[in-house]
Amino acid sequence: MITAALFDYDGTIADTDAIHHWCWNESLARFGLSIDDAFYSAYCSGTTSNEIARIIVKFNPSVLVTAIELALEKDRHFEDWISSEKIVVMPGVCSTLELLKQKGVKIGIVTGAPMTAIEKTLKDNQIFDFFQAIITREKVTHGKPAPEGYRLGLEKLETETHLAVSIEDT
Repeated sequence: MITAALFDYDGTIADTDAIHHWCWNESLARFGLSIDDAFYSAYCSGTTSNEIARIIVKFNPSVLVTAIELALEKDRHFEDWISSEKIVVMPGVCSTLELLKQKGVKIGIVTGAPMTAIEKTLKDNQIFDFFQAIITREKVTHGKPAPEGYRLGLEKLETETHLAVSIEDT
């Protein structure tokens, strides 16, 4: 019997792909670059900002900043966007959370996203109280696909691995 569910955030709980895509293009505009849909789908979904920035910098000599600087700039654009806008949750999220709660399943999030984005999205959509554990990039040394976040989530939910399910989009 499943006693815990660990959700990803971007693309699973929250509909953020278009926002992240826009933020990357905002960061690259000063270099005369942009990311098209094909590149975004192939290299950006489900990947950390640092890894995406490494790929961009490696293949675009016109980007005159380090990968870390580019990732930080993109993340600043994202933080600015979410500070004034509401991120919509994916279809079915609210009803799924309600069903899991009714069944007594403990619910957590394991994500490479920042806590500020998670907290605002969950509160804006009135679903914050469904989650007993939120593991963000600030809480781990090695992000997904490394297991550190999942292990920490399971520990916080006091659940054994074989009694949990992970719900991801990638």
